[in-house]
Amino acid sequence: MAGSVLALAVLVVLPLAFLVWGSINTDGHLTLAHFRDAVSSRLYTQALRNSLILGISTAVLSVAVGLPLAWAVGRTNVPGKQQRVQLESSVRAYELRRGPWRSRRRGRSRSWKRIARG
Repeated sequence: MAGSVLALAVLVVLPLAFLVWGSINTDGHLTLAHFRDAVSSRLYTQALRNSLILGISTAVLSVAVGLPLAWAVGRTNVPGKQQRVQLESSVRAYELRRGPWRSRRRGRSRSWKRIARG
């Protein structure tokens, strides 16, 4: 546990701290000038706007395509529905055989029985 916390601190927290400190520090003085420059620059605002447009349009398109398909598969008798059920059963069987629910003390835990029923 201590090793995981140390690795997290060294690999994630420390670089983020340097990044934040570098963004608000200029020649030993605390300032928000870097943020002001980024917000006032046309290049950065255009990039931010393009990223937001792309993200929102991707989310809307994904919901517009995925919602009717999920409804069709779940609520109607579409061709290929049986193959989907077989694929889900194969994935469950693989997971049960692989045994990702191992306990350190007792070997396999009993949670696989609940998943097999469900």
